[in-house]
Amino acid sequence: LETGGATRHLLLLDEEERVVGGVVWRVASPGVAHVEGVVIAPARRARGLAGALVEDFCARLASQGYFAVHTGFGPEPIAFAPGFVVDRRWGGLVRFLHPAARA
Repeated sequence: LETGGATRHLLLLDEEERVVGGVVWRVASPGVAHVEGVVIAPARRARGLAGALVEDFCARLASQGYFAVHTGFGPEPIAFAPGFVVDRRWGGLVRFLHPAARA
């Protein structure tokens, strides 16, 4: 994961190193990531990979000093991921990565 204004990707690989999913995101502002999409290959969707991918993504960002992950509304896996809540101030779904960041 890197910082900067460009679109970034976190890829999920299977045991044969084939891409089976990923997160598309960008830095929205210092310490805030905006997720543009989460995708899992259709044959892998019933395996709980989306939730694990979102958890891993958030943990990586938190370790790099990010305090929030933001996204819009939609049928994507992130909309149902634990820790994301509707927040009018953010205009969508947000997950605060550190308890003190909720203020």
